[in-house]
Amino acid sequence: VSFGSVANMSSDRLRVHHTAACIFKKCGEGCKFCDIMMGKEHICQEDVYEVIDFYLNNTEFVHFLVGGQSESAQKEYGHIIDTVQYIRERSDKKIYIMCLPPEDVKVIERMYEAGATEIAFNIEVFDRSFARAVMPGKGKIPLEQYMNALEYAVGLFGRNGEVRSLLLAGLEKDEVFFEGIESLARKHIQPILSAFRPLPDTEMCDVIQPSNEKLI
Repeated sequence: VSFGSVANMSSDRLRVHHTAACIFKKCGEGCKFCDIMMGKEHICQEDVYEVIDFYLNNTEFVHFLVGGQSESAQKEYGHIIDTVQYIRERSDKKIYIMCLPPEDVKVIERMYEAGATEIAFNIEVFDRSFARAVMPGKGKIPLEQYMNALEYAVGLFGRNGEVRSLLLAGLEKDEVFFEGIESLARKHIQPILSAFRPLPDTEMCDVIQPSNEKLI
């Protein structure tokens, strides 16, 4: 397994993947704007630990991000918690988790107790009927499940930007988008705004992106 399948450095952050695959792509329900491949490599925890040790011993960076791509709930949360615990035993750097929202919010408590300092559950598209159209797999997750997880996380991690949710700017109707931002901010959840950009070799590669003027 290549180091690049497990982790990559971006600015001051080391991003650690717990899987090389995407469960939604595997079952034919991948997000239509996403260019992440299905993934064939199998990453085990020992691979993850080896890469973490290498970066801690040989490079300078400020914090970790654990996440990216999705596994089944039965595997994903356990792998994330094990990874966070391993990092925390070796480092006092901040650890940011990005994953799907668990139905059982007690899982979030385990992540916090393992040593995570920040967390994100990315809604991406608020309009759930539109979400199901562009994210056939992830769009099935109810908005209520996201909000329950985010609100519970605020009670653990804090209300000053430690809990976040990414939204795609320029895809859904403006009024729905702004209502979504408002509802997150009122609950002390930081919205992360990511401008929609059509990526080559995706189902939405021909969709016109919002102009810079509109985004501003």
